[in-house]
Amino acid sequence: MNFLMNKKTKKGGKTNKKSTKKVVKKTKLNAKKIKKEKSMKKKQSKKKSSSRKKRKPEIITIETSVEPGLLTMENNMHQQKEEQISKILEDVHYPKKPKLVLIYANWCGHCQAMKPNWEQMKTNLLERNMYSPEDIIEIESGEQEQKLPELNNSLQGAKIEIVGYPTMGKIEDGGFSKYEGGRDMESLLKWAM
Repeated sequence: MNFLMNKKTKKGGKTNKKSTKKVVKKTKLNAKKIKKEKSMKKKQSKKKSSSRKKRKPEIITIETSVEPGLLTMENNMHQQKEEQISKILEDVHYPKKPKLVLIYANWCGHCQAMKPNWEQMKTNLLERNMYSPEDIIEIESGEQEQKLPELNNSLQGAKIEIVGYPTMGKIEDGGFSKYEGGRDMESLLKWAM
């Protein structure tokens, strides 16, 4: 501060004491203000840091958007599959009415002669609502390797064995019983009822 007091002005080399005193006073006032501001900032920062400690953790919710129709469709499809599986298992393990089975070969002469009678019997049973289409199982020899093991796996009792074509029978009480009767429509219808 001595430096400011000894400072000479441009006019005659005299110092202007009044102006330097004001500058010194202003700088002293500014220094006090700066100290107060700093102490205030420290207090405020302490308050902020203490307020941060007191804050409770925030719960963050993440929302996903799923079309409601998709969930409903998926639930319905799952429910339908469950119902189909339980119906099939119920029908196989606890059948209410027997299932008719025909295993044939298109090239077989005996099958070709019997097939029209089988179709008449089937139509008659369906028209009378004695059987549903699911209750009459027809397996052609080309499908035999795939479908016959599936059908046999669902049986608890006697399995289906193919010795010749046509092989006909009923699935009752979880087992297969082979038909040995006539191949005309009346004999087949009587057997099926």
